[in-house]
Amino acid sequence: MRGSCLLSRRSGQDVIHAVRVEIGDWNQSGAKTVTVTFTANGCTNTCTAQITVDNTVPDLTCTGGQLTCTTTTAQTHVTVNNPGAAGTGSITFSWAGAGLVSGGNTADATWSQGGSKTVTVTFTANGCSNTCTTSITVDDTRPPCAISPQDTTVDVGGTATLCGPVGNFTYLWSNGSTDRCITVGVGTYGLRVTNDIGCTDSCTATVRETSPGRCWLTGGGQSYDSDGHLHSYGGVINPGCSPTAGGGGNWNDLDHTTGAHFKGTEIQVVQCGNVAGIPLGSSSPKTPFNFIDFQGTGYITGLNGSKKRTDVSFFGHYEDRSEPGSLGQRDTTFKDRYFLRVFTNPANPIGSTVMLVDVDGNSATQDPVAITHGNLQIHISGCDKNALAEAIYREPETRVGIEGVSLPAELTFGAARPNPTAVSSELRYGLPKAGYVSAKLFDVAGRLVRDLGEGPMTAGWHSVSWDLQDEAGQRVGPGMYFARLVVDGKALMRPITVLH
Repeated sequence: MRGSCLLSRRSGQDVIHAVRVEIGDWNQSGAKTVTVTFTANGCTNTCTAQITVDNTVPDLTCTGGQLTCTTTTAQTHVTVNNPGAAGTGSITFSWAGAGLVSGGNTADATWSQGGSKTVTVTFTANGCSNTCTTSITVDDTRPPCAISPQDTTVDVGGTATLCGPVGNFTYLWSNGSTDRCITVGVGTYGLRVTNDIGCTDSCTATVRETSPGRCWLTGGGQSYDSDGHLHSYGGVINPGCSPTAGGGGNWNDLDHTTGAHFKGTEIQVVQCGNVAGIPLGSSSPKTPFNFIDFQGTGYITGLNGSKKRTDVSFFGHYEDRSEPGSLGQRDTTFKDRYFLRVFTNPANPIGSTVMLVDVDGNSATQDPVAITHGNLQIHISGCDKNALAEAIYREPETRVGIEGVSLPAELTFGAARPNPTAVSSELRYGLPKAGYVSAKLFDVAGRLVRDLGEGPMTAGWHSVSWDLQDEAGQRVGPGMYFARLVVDGKALMRPITVLH
């Protein structure tokens, strides 16, 4: 820091001239005095100057912005709270940070990336500077788009209510609705959900129409009703998707406690669909449905200990929830389900119920019980063309009815050919009348190796082949195996030797 004084030389009362004297350089502020002496006459004088200090730094306040799904740039701003301290000089700004778009030497800067942003502000008059740090936050959180139910089935001509997530959202459905819930018919519906910061997400849900009569049921099982009575039941419903085969099938249910025995003789499938809340379809065998509803007429004996036969109507329901479905399923929530209501008056089924297999004993509700033992299966084989059998059953070229070919006089099951075999084997069988047929392969320990299928077959000669593969599609090892053919409950067995 430097200072200077102005001294005057006097002659009488008049100022002769003035002399500026430089006092010197200083590193501290305050009064600085100089004594000036004329050596010629020994006269002296003093002069005092003041060294002042200006080290005022900018006083700063910074604010940041936010990037969202809809705002791709955001601003930061710095306020100089003491701009007067800049004096006659200017104020400069220098921003630093990732994603600077504009505003390098201004109080405002625009950014395309989030994170910390720092500005350096300088008073050019005194060279003092200060820094201020703020941040650009990023909030691109998307709303949770989920439609409930996501996949559901309705009866023909029916509707379903689909709802979006609950929250501070706006909704836009593919049908134009802006409500959270919509009631719609069959179709696939899209939903776009937007939250309060403009972020969106999309999801879809499907409403499917139940296909009445497009599946069928086989097997049997055991369950306990609401009174603790053990029921054994089983049969075939809508065999091969043919509503006319065997009157639509047959169904039996025996109450082991009371001795009441129900038999359904004329049966129709009401619908095949999927129960909400469990995986769609069934895996063994693979079908797009996990439940079947069926109804019909029949008779019951053993009511109140009487052997009298009483004509009845009935409604049944079966759910294929998981694999394994019952005996091997430890989690009861995944056990298969069964429901049966048998009644004497079709005009008042609830008031005339004589047999009920459900959870709570209330005939007005449908509460299926868990299947504790057994195996029921939903099928769709043949449903695409209402065929009478699965493709694995094929008739030879010479068909029943052609001149010179007669129907078998009795049930026959021929030997496997070739046998032994290393490639495949075929077995021919004859049916004197139409019947329900199943074919399976077992090993010498009695374990199931391959299920070749089942279905109703016409009278005549047929054949079934085995490609030496197991259920997993792997070739079996060498050894002895047994082909079992069951026709209307009668079983026949033939050996097959597999070579290397």
